Amino acid sequence: MKFDECGTDVATVVDGLYLIIMAIMVYNMQLGFALLEAGTVSINATMATLFKNVFDMFIGTVSFLVFGYAFAFGHGNKFIGNEGFVLDSVSQCDYPFFFFQAAFAAACTTIISGSVAGRASSTMYIVYSMGVTGLVYPVVVHWVWSSNAWLTEGSNGHGFVDFAGSGVVHTTGGIIALVGAWLLKPRLSRLDLDGDFRPVRPHSVPLIIMGGLILVVGFLAFNAGSLISLQSADAVSRIGVIAINTIVAASAGGLMGTFIDYIAHGEMSLLQATNGMLAGSVAICASAHVVLPWAALLIGGIAGIVCLGWSYVLPKLGIDDAVSAFPVHAGAGLWGLFAVAFFSTETGLFYVEADAGFKGLGWQLLGSLVIVAWSSVMALIMFYPLKLMGKLRVTQEYEERGLDLSYYGGKAYNVESANPKVSVDLKLDHQRAHLYTDDSAPKAGLQVSHRSSESRVI
Repeated sequence: MKFDECGTDVATVVDGLYLIIMAIMVYNMQLGFALLEAGTVSINATMATLFKNVFDMFIGTVSFLVFGYAFAFGHGNKFIGNEGFVLDSVSQCDYPFFFFQAAFAAACTTIISGSVAGRASSTMYIVYSMGVTGLVYPVVVHWVWSSNAWLTEGSNGHGFVDFAGSGVVHTTGGIIALVGAWLLKPRLSRLDLDGDFRPVRPHSVPLIIMGGLILVVGFLAFNAGSLISLQSADAVSRIGVIAINTIVAASAGGLMGTFIDYIAHGEMSLLQATNGMLAGSVAICASAHVVLPWAALLIGGIAGIVCLGWSYVLPKLGIDDAVSAFPVHAGAGLWGLFAVAFFSTETGLFYVEADAGFKGLGWQLLGSLVIVAWSSVMALIMFYPLKLMGKLRVTQEYEERGLDLSYYGGKAYNVESANPKVSVDLKLDHQRAHLYTDDSAPKAGLQVSHRSSESRVI
């Protein structure tokens, strides 16, 4: 095999190594997603959730290699690229860039798996894993990050700004997750005998917290790596700004989400702290390179509030988002896109003349609407035919028995052998009362409970 010569100068070598290291850290976010989602779902669906997280990455990586990268970055027209399939004609010098972008594509796909966990069929997982990384996500990338990026180019010096994917990655994934959860209908365990929503407790809070912390560390690479090159004279200072803004926004989101939740319910919730922390990380992706730390503090704090608000609203609408993927990723992501128009030191309303600032706001609104519309339509195209064919959701029998036993031949934990005195019914029964004591069992006519932050995790 002959390798392309990319140059021996230090700058070229450093850029390549930088992207590869950042990509490895972003890929490690898959571990964070897996832990968080596995801890959130019922103990009966733990293996199923982990298995599908792994296959999201498997299928997504292959799909992005075969189709996605060409559609995203290949030369073509303003809508889609048309060259570079299976990296054909792509220089090996660009392979580190492909590796980094493949990690982003995998992250976008994994956002969806958590929202539909506990009742989605394997067919649904395969379809969206291929469709999102092979077409839906790459087209958005082409509009924003490619050489033909019509949204970013804009007009008269004004255009759409999304540095590291508040819209491209997180809003796209969050909107598709919302459509999927809406079409699937709630998990059986989310409903009481009268069909009202009730809290579903996660089976492992420690897994959720560990997953959330791994994700926040991944966001540091997610945003810093989006600088792509270190060859500019101000590269080191830019990386410093990006890293500080990312961790500040994450911290502010966690603090504000926890504080508001405490005011409302009088209890501290580690789970809501994790929600807010990730929401802040998502929101700052769009502007981490062009805002000051005080602005990152506001952006992250407001993201925590936005996330908390959406986590209250969705159950009212009858939508069971198993891990709050929409509040964290699309809700906070859209806020992050709008925040650019106000806080960016280059184009924001607080820093430039009103005319230029409002033009920037207009492009942020347009970009947001385009991403939401495209993601919604493509989600319906992927999912609705499956629903009509009865292939979108597992059968009621399998869901009540538990996906682990139904599809994977066992349980994630051998609880009985670990403690023979423990008697736990791990099967979902028709009364939907598993894992509750008599005192905590839901009463007839129960409406949506907001105190159980356990039902609102990520």
